[in-house]
Amino acid sequence: MSKIVFDEPIIRIRQEKIRFPKICPVCTEPATKKTRVTIVPGKKEYITPSHRPGFTPSQRRRLGFKPPETRTFLIPVCEDHYFYDESDCRFRSTCVCFNGILFSVVLFATFISGNDLSVGRGLNLWYVGLLSIFIISLIGSAIAFRPKPIQDAIRVVGFDLGAQHVWLKLKNPEYQERFVEENAMNVDLVKWIIKAPSRT
Repeated sequence: MSKIVFDEPIIRIRQEKIRFPKICPVCTEPATKKTRVTIVPGKKEYITPSHRPGFTPSQRRRLGFKPPETRTFLIPVCEDHYFYDESDCRFRSTCVCFNGILFSVVLFATFISGNDLSVGRGLNLWYVGLLSIFIISLIGSAIAFRPKPIQDAIRVVGFDLGAQHVWLKLKNPEYQERFVEENAMNVDLVKWIIKAPSRT
């Protein structure tokens, strides 16, 4: 076991007692929607479930994974910071497929352009355009895969061994203050935790 010390206190609270404030964790504006956060106790935590191998039923069947035990939280957010993971997952999958196809085309075009250069024909403008599109696509994908604001605002540090309590790290001080107020009877602020050995 190892001891993990935090610069700022994190929150320890019993899962079934959690009451999220009716304000957005990112900007503290009044919440108008709820976003779903699904995580797996006892494993590496992902606030966005699509990042986890075996997230979809088809992936679980293909990889031979058993259906995982999960915990789901509904977190109130404002309109601007509402996050729907399934649509984001589809968009990211589209980006990956598009980049893969485009990479194959660019690679093939590179061989053709290399041959043209070797015989003194010069570089074709269509190749420059294709390469530019590929670079723009990579930049767009990098932006798409950046963590969402809600992912930075609320981070699940982990669970206790029985998955009864959850440790949360809240980025916004005002939101953390409201969270502690609304869960005053059930919340503990801790500066360190003991990390159990990972289960294999």
